[in-house]
Amino acid sequence: MFPGSGEEIEVRIVFDRRPEWVLVKADRDNGLVWSYPAKECGTLNGGFLYSAKVRVTGDGIPFTYFFSFSYDGKSRYYSKRGITRYTPPRVDRFSVIADLDAPSWVAGSVCYQIFPDRFCNGDESVGARDGEYTFDGGVVSTHTFD
Repeated sequence: MFPGSGEEIEVRIVFDRRPEWVLVKADRDNGLVWSYPAKECGTLNGGFLYSAKVRVTGDGIPFTYFFSFSYDGKSRYYSKRGITRYTPPRVDRFSVIADLDAPSWVAGSVCYQIFPDRFCNGDESVGARDGEYTFDGGVVSTHTFD
């Protein structure tokens, strides 16, 4: 499920129109940067699918990468922040941690990310009350958004 140090992973990206070229730029904290050419490998949902094989490095240092591509002779970059005209800072790049030792139950699980602040409506008559429900043998408690 998780790549080991030195293993190859495949990273893919879909474009709505065919770019002139596509590279995957990968790096580590030490400033070394590798460029991997991505090749067109088909279509996906009407877009042009590109793929590159990238070797993941380890030593507990997150391996980061982003995409570089060209439209109309102008370079663009794609990272977690979206498409930009500048090389993305490290914090905005995609990352992979080699040799991650996840618990065995993770591989067969569905995880949900819940943002409780999105549900605050200010009406205390609506919603759960302390002790109203139990879960996993424990009584559910409620908390304010303050």
